[in-house]
Amino acid sequence: MRTTNQETRETIKKRIEDTINGICTAYGAKGNLDYTYGYDAVVNDAGLYSFVKDIAVKVLPDIEIAEMKPMMGGEDFSAYSAIAPAFFATIGAGPTDGEYFEGHHPKFRVDEAALPIGTAMYVAFVLHTSQVVGG
Repeated sequence: MRTTNQETRETIKKRIEDTINGICTAYGAKGNLDYTYGYDAVVNDAGLYSFVKDIAVKVLPDIEIAEMKPMMGGEDFSAYSAIAPAFFATIGAGPTDGEYFEGHHPKFRVDEAALPIGTAMYVAFVLHTSQVVGG
């Protein structure tokens, strides 16, 4: 079950349990739910959002920054935020010509002109990390 936050995730599990119990009670049966959680939703740290955005604008003043809308894709990156504040960002590297395919599609293509931009961004984040961790 994929959700955009933990509260909704727990609500869905509870409603499934309640539905099973209600149907079983109505028919004199017993039910059991074996519910396995996958990865949590990726929720970006607000402080890191400001950091990433500020650094991006400093390093590449003409960069276009677009906020991603919540989506239901599965992502194991959320496990990092259980350990420390985390921020998940992407760099638009889709082709400028032809048809666009998502990252796991066999026809996915990368516009290699985005690679130096991505590299510059990650290097800048590392060089400015002391602003976030207080070093």
